[in-house]
Amino acid sequence: MKGVFALLLATSLLSACSSSQTAAPAASSASSHSTTVETTTSSAPPTQTGQQSPPDVAPEHAIRAVRAIEVRFSKLDPRLADGIRAVSGIESTVRCWTKPGWKRLEKIMHRSLSGLADTGVYEIHLHPFACQGVRFLLAGNQPESGDEALFVAEGLVVLTHEGTHFTSAGSNEAVVECRAMQNAHLVAARLGIDEDYARHLARLYWEQAYPRNDPVYGSPECRDGGIMDVNPDSSDWP
Repeated sequence: MKGVFALLLATSLLSACSSSQTAAPAASSASSHSTTVETTTSSAPPTQTGQQSPPDVAPEHAIRAVRAIEVRFSKLDPRLADGIRAVSGIESTVRCWTKPGWKRLEKIMHRSLSGLADTGVYEIHLHPFACQGVRFLLAGNQPESGDEALFVAEGLVVLTHEGTHFTSAGSNEAVVECRAMQNAHLVAARLGIDEDYARHLARLYWEQAYPRNDPVYGSPECRDGGIMDVNPDSSDWP
């Protein structure tokens, strides 16, 4: 996922976190446990024309450089890795990066990112803001609205998004983004976060952060009743 929105949001969040149960982590600069993954009954749209690979799935030449610095600039988080099994169904790893390390990673990838999937070894690399947002939820905080709520919603969707790259839909960013938003509550439930609250965060993300006009990550078919609707028999969205 692209990190431009997260950059702006994280900056504004610094002054918005004092109302929660515990102080929210400083934002960086720049989802009974259900494990059943909802699937579509329609075929997914094809991968974007002319795109070699999704922007946040690292090609081999780049991932070698990322792996060379990951131990120095990131740490494994087994909790988050367990969470994404709700959408991927496989054992994988999640690395939370430092700010300086993420800058190096983005330089390697030649783009701003909120997350990166290494499909060769099933490893996810997360921008500091994404890890901070999910960890804030794991601490028991449940912001309902405002910048703070949108911040944690983005963190949860980013985590789910990267895990969705390990599924059959993983080659199409628009499908991955749409499914991540709809399945974030599954990741949250596996992490012990209230599922109804996670659905609230997904709706907040849909209303305020979903990249509708982005030609790679957004799609007019990501809507209630659209091709990318994972539960077309229900009017609930997302």
